[in-house]
Amino acid sequence: MGLFRLTVGWLRLSNDIAVELAGRLKLPVDAVEGFLSFLMDYYLVKYPSVGLLRLTVDLLSMGGDARVSGFLNALSVGNGVRPTLDDPSFSRLYNAVATVIKLLDRAGLVAYNSAMGVVNAVEGVGNP
Repeated sequence: MGLFRLTVGWLRLSNDIAVELAGRLKLPVDAVEGFLSFLMDYYLVKYPSVGLLRLTVDLLSMGGDARVSGFLNALSVGNGVRPTLDDPSFSRLYNAVATVIKLLDRAGLVAYNSAMGVVNAVEGVGNP
């Protein structure tokens, strides 16, 4: 793919990851890039071990961050979303976040324990 590389803290993610995720999620690449930046540069630095469900619920209250709001808007997740899996908007958000985490896990950028539903930051990834 292209030569563009997204800088996320100390880590340089290939644009291929953002493009692959955007294709899988059917979202604009810039929305995915913004979310990856938020996740790797801020969220996993602040919370180096977090449940996938907790991460998803937290995103609903972090819409003031342009990187999160861009991702939520691209997923058509608006205000008033209930954090339950029977809410279609929340379910869509949860599935999108799970897709992102699983791909980052395969790339070695996070450690995801699917049996426990826990995402762990990998040492040296993200901003200190």
